[in-house]
Amino acid sequence: MGELMMNAPMQSAMKDLVGRYCRAEYFPSACVRIFDSSRTPTSVCVDEVGEDSLFDLASVTIIATTTGILKLIDEKSFILDDEVSAFFE
Repeated sequence: MGELMMNAPMQSAMKDLVGRYCRAEYFPSACVRIFDSSRTPTSVCVDEVGEDSLFDLASVTIIATTTGILKLIDEKSFILDDEVSAFFE
């Protein structure tokens, strides 16, 4: 993995921020990865996770999909009675 590009004070502040949300029980653990223009990652992981940890994003995708569908319904671009096959013609 590439060299960390974020300076130490910024990385420490980011770790403190993510750690604060973990302690407030917004989520049990976290690993935040930031990329610069050369795609070199900077990672900050808190609690029992590391850069190679896997996370289940199923709940996140459900929220994103539902939000997208509701937006299409609001724009009258999608009706719940539409046939799914109509979108693949």
